[in-house]
Amino acid sequence: MPYINYPSQPNPYAKKNQFHGRTYQPQSLISFEELKGQLPAPILPDHSTWERMYWRAWEMLWDNVNHPAQDSALVSSYLNPSRGGGPNMWSAAFDI
Repeated sequence: MPYINYPSQPNPYAKKNQFHGRTYQPQSLISFEELKGQLPAPILPDHSTWERMYWRAWEMLWDNVNHPAQDSALVSSYLNPSRGGGPNMWSAAFDI
């Protein structure tokens, strides 16, 4: 079955996108230990295992923040839990 490519109309909102034409400005990420002080702390007095699990989940999430490649059109760091090269929206949706 042949693939039919239908022409699309220009999107009038594309040029209004605030990220259109921007480039990535490299910046370093703070360490997880620095970030930890800015996150909500759980109150689980009888469940120290749950508290460790809570902090580990945040740490794992922070470890999956990546910077875009120089030739990428991305304008900011991104979450990539798949570790397969580029961003993976499917996997990232479950982390957020």
